[in-house]
Amino acid sequence: MINSVISNQRSFLKILIIFLIYFFSIYAFQKLNYLAIRFLILLHLGLILAGTLNLAHECLHYSLFRSKLLNRWVGMISIGLLLINFSLYRAFHLRHHQYLGTKKDSERNTSIPSLFSYLISLSGLPLAISKISSSFLVLWKKYPYYLEGSKKIKDARFDSFYLWSFLFFLIFLTTQYPQPLLFFYWIPLLLAFHWVIFFGLPEHYGCKEKLGFYAKSRSTQSNAWIRFFLWNANFHAEHHLHPHLPGNKLAQLSDQEKNKIFYREKSYFFWHLKLIRDLLKCQN
Repeated sequence: MINSVISNQRSFLKILIIFLIYFFSIYAFQKLNYLAIRFLILLHLGLILAGTLNLAHECLHYSLFRSKLLNRWVGMISIGLLLINFSLYRAFHLRHHQYLGTKKDSERNTSIPSLFSYLISLSGLPLAISKISSSFLVLWKKYPYYLEGSKKIKDARFDSFYLWSFLFFLIFLTTQYPQPLLFFYWIPLLLAFHWVIFFGLPEHYGCKEKLGFYAKSRSTQSNAWIRFFLWNANFHAEHHLHPHLPGNKLAQLSDQEKNKIFYREKSYFFWHLKLIRDLLKCQN
């Protein structure tokens, strides 16, 4: 029987390793004075920051730690690095699970009409503006429709207060150390939302409802390096079948469920190439 959580020690060890990789990447950026390499390092820093969304995703399903309180705090702090409200994200995501593929789905699977709209979406800017603004407006009682119940509202307000405090701290640090904060947080933060779209768009895009439950989600094999930072969120169809299993257990289920999942890709990169090709065909 597959255990529903992994040990606290293993979880904290992985988090520690990820942040050590982040700081090693910063060190490499400072030592390697080549523009192309520095750009790749910034992309990688953005990738690591994007992975904090998946870390929070593990926490909101209470699958990372045995303690609900520990999941709550680690989730709030990790996704706070993206300036996103953990309680809002949790309400948004759980509604997505509840109403997957229906009109009530909070993660609506809209079509992309043109290459230009695809590139705008891929930049991550629309997502960043939407998620960050809604996260901070909670203190002014601006609640999204999917946030229901006094307990959820109270938690979201607390998280918004934390985000405001964290933002003021970041602004203060930026005034004191503008260049390090620009290169090692603000630029990677912007790139992180690009990666969130890059990895998130294939999860449901073009998955038709008529094929059944498994066909509403897409899994992507990708590679071990990407899977590590995504907390195995690439096994997305498996996740919708077993939402409370941690990512490392979903990897074990991948081969078992492969005949039940209609949409399965080997690579995120090649999936996007196919989408670009289809968009170009539509324009011709």
